[in-house]
Amino acid sequence: MKSPLADRICVVGAGPAGLITAYTLLRDGFHNIELLTRDDSPGGVWCAQRVYPGLIINNVHGEYRFSPLDMHRPSHNKSGGVRLSGEDMQSYMEEFAHRFLSDQIRYGLEVKNIRYEDSSHEDSDVQRTWIVSAEEVKTKHPITLEYDNIVLCTGLAVGESNDIGGDGKILVVGGGKSAQDISAYLTQQGKHVSMVFTTAYPTLAFPFHLLASFAGADEMKEAIGLDRHAPNPFSMKYKWKYCSLSNPSTAHPDSKQRASSIYRGIVPAKNILFRDLAINGAIFTTNNGYVYEVVAHWISSYFLGSQSLRLLSSAEEAMEHAERHAAWLRLRHPDILLAINESYSSDLAFFCWPQLADTLLEDMRLASRRDGGNTFTWPFKVIDLSEIANLSLERSQLRASEGS
Repeated sequence: MKSPLADRICVVGAGPAGLITAYTLLRDGFHNIELLTRDDSPGGVWCAQRVYPGLIINNVHGEYRFSPLDMHRPSHNKSGGVRLSGEDMQSYMEEFAHRFLSDQIRYGLEVKNIRYEDSSHEDSDVQRTWIVSAEEVKTKHPITLEYDNIVLCTGLAVGESNDIGGDGKILVVGGGKSAQDISAYLTQQGKHVSMVFTTAYPTLAFPFHLLASFAGADEMKEAIGLDRHAPNPFSMKYKWKYCSLSNPSTAHPDSKQRASSIYRGIVPAKNILFRDLAINGAIFTTNNGYVYEVVAHWISSYFLGSQSLRLLSSAEEAMEHAERHAAWLRLRHPDILLAINESYSSDLAFFCWPQLADTLLEDMRLASRRDGGNTFTWPFKVIDLSEIANLSLERSQLRASEGS
């Protein structure tokens, strides 16, 4: 039987989620890994083509990074401020890629379609071959690649940063953080800017597409469980009682309440037994670095077939779990849809990301609540990523004990 470490793994996207996923797989012994990106540099939303001068983000120093690499102090604030700039993030992602993944990334290659070789078989004991159709960005030359495993880390498929010329007035449509950022930036450049919006959101404004790689392949999306579906009425039997939500009103019609079919926000429920497809970067949280890294370890355990990974035994159980979680989200957050957008559509764990990370750690039979804090303490301090720096070693020791 072939060792899973010999599997050919494709990580689609070289943004933060893709970088830490590939790094973790390499650390665990997978040696045939490729990251595909249409960009000319690493970083995804933080790559050189998208970062513009004056971009300041909500994250602070030490928060949006990964445990293998420390981050330099912010360069834009000489007075000792800790908020990060776009340039800080770009520099960090480039250094991470250069130091750990210089031989794994293929730049300038846009993924057009992903499918598996035989869409008819349903035997999870038979390893499938994934076919990736791509195109060289500069030459438009088509390329077909084959892999055993796929990790989708496509994130925010945003365009490049471009100068806006002319002396005319500029209208920005939208009230999210991106709209506010670009309006402030253009105003600082001397432009006359007007904003039009229904509601101003201080933190959210992400317009693009987790499933961009599967565009035009609706049957494949449905077959592997990447589509979203109408909620199952069965899931509504689960009830939680909150004093503040005793009689919540219906904010959106049922036709718009599309439930995720992604187990744990990582694996399509329909494909949970195949262990060859996963997603990182589609869970909406306020601490991307920490969550991406923990998810990467979960994915690696999943691909390794680790017996210590707590996993449901059937696609039906995984789907029921997804339905139950969707029911909880509908009750807990009655004024929102079940997906922030097409990029953040697998799960919503905004302020409860520590609980999400702990759940994934417990799935791997690892210690949780590592910082000793709780929901009320983490907003007041930056979580030290050194607490998850040895997850590969901890998981390796668990696998060794399995073998013995």
